[in-house]
Amino acid sequence: MSVVWLIAKFAFYTFILKVLFAQTFNFIFILAKRPSVWIGLVALLGLANMALAYALSWDPRLAGSATLTAVILSIPPPSPKGLLSKTEFRAAVDEANQEWGITHGRLKHRLGLIAFAVFSLAAYVLLFSETCTSSGECLERAGSGSLASISPRTQEREPSPDGDGRERFRRSRKSRRANVGTRHFCQRGHD
Repeated sequence: MSVVWLIAKFAFYTFILKVLFAQTFNFIFILAKRPSVWIGLVALLGLANMALAYALSWDPRLAGSATLTAVILSIPPPSPKGLLSKTEFRAAVDEANQEWGITHGRLKHRLGLIAFAVFSLAAYVLLFSETCTSSGECLERAGSGSLASISPRTQEREPSPDGDGRERFRRSRKSRRANVGTRHFCQRGHD
C-alpha cells in the first residue's frame, strides 16, 4: 500500500507543479506580457516547492523526482515531422511571440525553466543536505537564519558507547523520518 501511496503522491505533486508552471506561463508570460516577472515567479516557485516538501517532511527523492518530471514535461515539444522544418517551425513560433508583443519568447521560456530547476536544486541542497564526518557521524546542516531552521529536527547528545569520553549526536525519530533519502550518504549504524 505504501508504494501505491508514494506513486499517487508523486503523480499528484508533479501534476500540481506542472499546472502551476503552465498557468503562470499563460497568465503572466502570455496575457500580461511580463516574461521577466514570470521568470522570477517560477524561480520562487522552485524554492517554495522544496520548502513545502521540507516542511511536510516528505521524502527528498519524491520532491526531487516530481520537480525533475515537471521540468521535463514543461519542455516544448519538437516541431511536427513532415509539416515544417525546424527552422520554419522556430520562425513561426518567433513570429507568434512577436504578434503577442513578446521579444525572444523561446529564450525567455527556457530561462524560466532553467531558473525553476536551478532554484529547486539550490533549495534541495540547502534544505535536505547533511554533513557527515569521516567517522560516519551525520550532522544536519542548519545555518543560522536559513530556511533549514524551520524544521523541528532535534539532536540529542549522548555519551559514546565505547566509553572514550566523546559525545555523539543522536537525532530524534522525526528527524530520521525527514531524512529518508539522504541517509545513503552516511554509514549505517551511526545514528
